[in-house]
Order: sequence, then structure tokens, then C-alpha cells
Amino acid sequence: MLQFLLTLTDESNQGKIEHIYKTYHDYMMRYAVSRLYSFGRTNYQYDAEDAVQNAFMKITRHIDKIDFSRGEQDVKNYVLTIMHNEVCNILEENENFFEFDEEFCSASEYNFIEELEIR
Repeated sequence: MLQFLLTLTDESNQGKIEHIYKTYHDYMMRYAVSRLYSFGRTNYQYDAEDAVQNAFMKITRHIDKIDFSRGEQDVKNYVLTIMHNEVCNILEENENFFEFDEEFCSASEYNFIEELEIR
């Protein structure tokens, strides 16, 4: 993924992207897995990978807004804010869907429509 991210930006920002990736990638992944698992996501590992990838795409797109001269703590706060927002986006996107349980799927046609109206 790092090689792909480096192709999206000019040479002057490649060092910044590489630094952020090497410093925070593992932490971002652990954070995403932990949050998505705690919310009961069945595919939490895949969703975490998507969240991290989306976060790095946004970081790469807005790398000019990161002020490295303000210190590493500001960079970390920026990165983790983006990561948190991406996890929230995944949770929000998927909250409108529900999984069919076997009892629901095996109901008769009349009960199916009635059950669907209730849900």
C-alpha cells in the first residue's frame, strides 16, 4: 500500500507519507480492529483494513495541511482523528443493514411479509 500512496503525491511530500505510514500504520490497524470488534462487526478485520486504507487515502490527499513543525503529537492527533472518523463512517454505512436470521428466512410467505413489516 505504501508504494501506491507514494505514487499519488509529488516527491516533496513522499517523505511525509512514508514517515506517517511507518510510524502509525500498526497503531491505526489495532485501533480500527479494536473499535469495530467492540461494536460487534462480524467482518471487523476486513472493515478495519478498509478504514485504514481510506484514512491513508485522505491523509495523502491532504498531506499539505499537516504541519510537521508543530510537533509529532499534532501529527498523531491529526492521523488518529482521521482514523476515528473512518471507523465511524464504516459503522454508519452498515447500520441500516440487518442480517436475516434462519427463523426469519424460513417463515411462510404470509409470515414473511408480516415479519418484514414489523422489522
